[in-house]
Amino acid sequence: MINLRISRDFLSQGIVTLLAIIAVVALLFSGVAPEAWSATNSEGELPPISMEVELDQSTDDLQLNVRLTSNLKAPVKTSESFLPWGSWYSMVLIGVKDKIDGVVLNKKGQPIDDPSADSVTIKPGIPITGKISLSNRFDGLVEALDESDVIIFWCYRLWVDEDIPDTRAGGWLLIPKRQHKTEA
Repeated sequence: MINLRISRDFLSQGIVTLLAIIAVVALLFSGVAPEAWSATNSEGELPPISMEVELDQSTDDLQLNVRLTSNLKAPVKTSESFLPWGSWYSMVLIGVKDKIDGVVLNKKGQPIDDPSADSVTIKPGIPITGKISLSNRFDGLVEALDESDVIIFWCYRLWVDEDIPDTRAGGWLLIPKRQHKTEA
């Protein structure tokens, strides 16, 4: 008889990741384009936050450029750690090979990432930016890109103390398969 012991934290992290994958896949199959996820609602109002996420083309390191804009009427204050690039856990990132079997890339170890005591004020309509290294997040990302395109699914929630509407944003980004130069 084999005795398997799974920690509660490990199990809950796995459930959260699975739920995130299901939510993003549901959005994908809803036929809504990623750009539309930040569109206005039926009353013409913007969502509480808008995000733009793109691959940084200026470096060989696989990094995301992230631009966060508050569409709220008043400034909001949050911990720097709660910004998308602020800590390991502040933004859900899932990498998937763009193949028929859709293999999910393994995340590198999940470090202890204590929150910063520093805060930041996000003013309405004024974007703030940061970078997230994908090379530090996923095992085998470079090798996966030798085989196929990779899709990065992302989901972010701005955590603030004020009582404000749901501040989630999400989407996906395609990283094209690497083209190797052939010797002539």
